[in-house]
Amino acid sequence: MAIHPLWTDDYWLLIVQLYQKSPAGVKSEYSRPVVDLALELHIPPKTLQEQMVALEEHATPSLQRLWDTYAENPRRLGRRMGVVLCYGEPTDDTTELRNKAKRLAATVLGTDPYMDK
Repeated sequence: MAIHPLWTDDYWLLIVQLYQKSPAGVKSEYSRPVVDLALELHIPPKTLQEQMVALEEHATPSLQRLWDTYAENPRRLGRRMGVVLCYGEPTDDTTELRNKAKRLAATVLGTDPYMDK
């Protein structure tokens, strides 16, 4: 499995969150949540699906630690992802960036019922 050039380790928490969405497990390459995340991250859905498979198989020791930390306690994942940053060009409309941040925050906050939306 080749890793996409835009992939960063920060995306693993998003993959864990996606994996835990009902029904829990590896999602289809073209399921709506995978495609939505792929569009936000500019990474092909196939890559995200492959990363979910790697997460499920605990392919590396770091993935095993990530799984042990967040798999059994989804609220902890929501707390970890409490900050959303969005970047754009200096000439971009700030309202558009704010709306993008709100969409991402809604994705993050969706797993933790104790956090304010």
